[in-house]
Amino acid sequence: MGDATIILEFVAGHSPGTILIYLVEDQAVFTGDTVEAQFPYFGQARFSAWKETLRKILLMDIEVVVPGHGPVGGKEMVEKYSSFFQDLEKEVKDFELKGLTIEQMVEKSRVINFFPNDEIAKEGLVQSWIGEQYKSAVRVILAENKN
Repeated sequence: MGDATIILEFVAGHSPGTILIYLVEDQAVFTGDTVEAQFPYFGQARFSAWKETLRKILLMDIEVVVPGHGPVGGKEMVEKYSSFFQDLEKEVKDFELKGLTIEQMVEKSRVINFFPNDEIAKEGLVQSWIGEQYKSAVRVILAENKN
């Protein structure tokens, strides 16, 4: 690899075994599923740790972001994902204060439509898959807020 500086870093959030690969001189980061171009899978998520990882990526000197799913992009992908996480958390907390059930949250959510659904729409899974991931996200956020 010559004089390339490659940093491998274990990061929490999306799943227990997530790493970032940062190519310093190339100003590129491979994020795995920490950043995607779609509504994320929340099955093994640790929400606050995931948000912290996104903050960490935003502090990196990067121009290229290679996400776990979707096209390669720039730092704006991480900014968008971070914004999604902030909007999601705010929405869930607001819904909780109003006493909504998880099912009602899914019905009233605006954040649920944050990402384009072209890829999963072809498979007819948009509402069911994203709805289930939204429910998982709600459970993770509410559980972390109780601790």
